[in-house]
Amino acid sequence: MRQARERARYERAEIDAILDAGIVCHVGFVHEGMPVVIPTLYWREGDRIFLHGSTASRLLNAVAGADACVTVTHLDGLVLARSAFHHSANYRSVCLFGRPAPVPANEQEAHLRAFMEGLFPGRWDALRPVRARELRATRLLSMPIREASAKVRSGPPDEPAADRRWPVWAGVLPLVAAWGPPLPDANAAAGAAPAPAPARLAAPAAGGP
Repeated sequence: MRQARERARYERAEIDAILDAGIVCHVGFVHEGMPVVIPTLYWREGDRIFLHGSTASRLLNAVAGADACVTVTHLDGLVLARSAFHHSANYRSVCLFGRPAPVPANEQEAHLRAFMEGLFPGRWDALRPVRARELRATRLLSMPIREASAKVRSGPPDEPAADRRWPVWAGVLPLVAAWGPPLPDANAAAGAAPAPAPARLAAPAAGGP
């Protein structure tokens, strides 16, 4: 990492924590000679991240066995300084490089279950069982977490001491993620269990805003 090296993080535990706090990643790759970036859902199991979609997915078909860059970012707040130049943001991000590989068909269901259970513990067993044709229509890729780095900023504005006498507000405006009230489907079956609470949110790390 060349710029803002003091924000770089290479510890695996911190990289995993940032990945586990997220749900959406952006996958960058080259398709027919052009750079493309597509957002998608992901999850981590051990030393690999997983991407899933339909067998017709352009993203999955393009990156299977090819070089890809996967990024995850959490915006934790906006940092307001006394000068426009020193405004910033508090964030946590991870950048991964690798080659996603197809997951064998006979292993797909176990990984999809892990994805669902990671978001909603106990929900998989309450759902209608997955059908064979649904699995055949699903493609699953995994990518090892080998070439990875994190970048983190937290705390107040970093500005010259002389600027602090300028009479304008400065500080951090925290951005806090929160789930809204559940909106039940109009076709919900009678006696259905209440909406589950997601297992995680992208909460700021310790020391953040």
